[in-house]
Amino acid sequence: MALTAAGRVFLHHARLALSQIETAGEAARRAEQPDKPVFVVGFLSGQEVAWLPAALRILREESPGTEIGITSHSSPELAAGLMQGKVDVAILRRENAVNRSSLQVSSQRAADRFDASHTSLDSA
Repeated sequence: MALTAAGRVFLHHARLALSQIETAGEAARRAEQPDKPVFVVGFLSGQEVAWLPAALRILREESPGTEIGITSHSSPELAAGLMQGKVDVAILRRENAVNRSSLQVSSQRAADRFDASHTSLDSA
């Protein structure tokens, strides 16, 4: 079974609407919680060890009173978390199915914020 062109367009918009509903629900739940700032960093599964120490150092220097949350997922899951507001920043791999225009916040390479001696910078 295959979708028609109209079906594909409808599916795209339905997914977008569901995503917005989920985002609204999360925003409502957050509104009920105390105003303690939480900054959620998402990592591509398996990359935490390489990036976490430097990321934590930078976040603690830049915003010492902020609680830091860590999550690990696949790139599509991290991209969805970014779009839904569940993740504030993520280190992920580019995926063809992701609408990058809605996700790109900065074109600065992550490596520019980390020490030049970091072992993972060659692959950044």
